[in-house]
Amino acid sequence: MKKVIIVFFVTAICCQVQAQEEKEKKQIYVLHHAELKKGKEKQAIERMKAHDEKYHKEGEVVGKGFVGSIINGKNAGHVYWTYGPFAFADWDTSELAKEHEADNNEIRQEFIEKHHGADYWVYNKDLSLEIEGKEYGMKRIFEFVKLHPGKNEQFGDLVKKHLKVMKENKIDNAYTFNAAFGRRDGYNVLLVFPFTNWAELDERNPEYKEQFEKIHGEGALKKAGEEWGECVESYYVEVVIYPETEE
Repeated sequence: MKKVIIVFFVTAICCQVQAQEEKEKKQIYVLHHAELKKGKEKQAIERMKAHDEKYHKEGEVVGKGFVGSIINGKNAGHVYWTYGPFAFADWDTSELAKEHEADNNEIRQEFIEKHHGADYWVYNKDLSLEIEGKEYGMKRIFEFVKLHPGKNEQFGDLVKKHLKVMKENKIDNAYTFNAAFGRRDGYNVLLVFPFTNWAELDERNPEYKEQFEKIHGEGALKKAGEEWGECVESYYVEVVIYPETEE
């Protein structure tokens, strides 16, 4: 089922929002991509979690901190050191303890081999879905998407079609984020699909074609796949695991 979503679920970079929504506080997450020193990975994650517990607790001005390990692809073994949600305006009132940066630097010097950069992702409420009663798993599929120029609106419409099917059939939660500043490599959309059990990655949803076409008409899923090909220049998928859920 997850693989069906990955192949057919699409997103847009920035959709227009109504005036009322523009007034809502932005929900931003920052992902620090770090490569840990060999042989110190477990110790590093524990040290980073201790830092987050002290300086980045849930509900505080800069948001909750957490560490996720990448398990596949060229970045396997690296981590995303993340915190959020927050708004940029929160930085104007942040009162982190003076020793925060010193503690950060200590971790970097002792445990981080290379810092590959930080990306800021803005939650896109219009292109996200949270089904009541669905668990928000701490194992997650991250899908990074690069669109062809001028395809934003077409993609936004396509995303909403998939979300409607997913919602009416209670398939799964799905979250879309847009890069706040863009990225040099052009991947400025992030789709997040939480899951709880590894068995979910083996599942298929053979009924999805029927479910999709019941809502959008005969042949609609094939057309949606063609639109994906028209709009997406490239994409890649990473599975990110948060250690606190592992035994």
